Amino acid sequence: RILSVLYNGLISAIYPDMVGTFMDLFLTALKPSLTILQRWLVEGRLVDDREEFIFCRSSQPDPDQDIWTNVFKSRRFQQKLNQDGIKPNSLIVSLADKILLSGKSNEILSKMNNISEGSLSILEPIDPQA
Repeated sequence: RILSVLYNGLISAIYPDMVGTFMDLFLTALKPSLTILQRWLVEGRLVDDREEFIFCRSSQPDPDQDIWTNVFKSRRFQQKLNQDGIKPNSLIVSLADKILLSGKSNEILSKMNNISEGSLSILEPIDPQA
């Protein structure tokens, strides 16, 4: 929510002095999301202890369900923002599907590597401390 509010303030700032302030606030608020994103895309681990990222892991994945479509879910941030009358951050909206596809792919590849080493099942979450 805060990212959308700050982003909207940044793109609609009419005073040049406000742009720098909004940019600093936006980049500071964006850092935790970028850290989560980097870990998911580089290491194949979705670690979001504060449950603030736009995607989450299903808490109880069913072994009989399709792993690709049912293990990772959107937090429905766009609907919540629209309900509150806040325009969703267009940057995040435009990249959300690509982020989800890349994150799922990298996590599955990472798990397949661990399975080939005999240390993990495909449905088990990867230990965030590893």
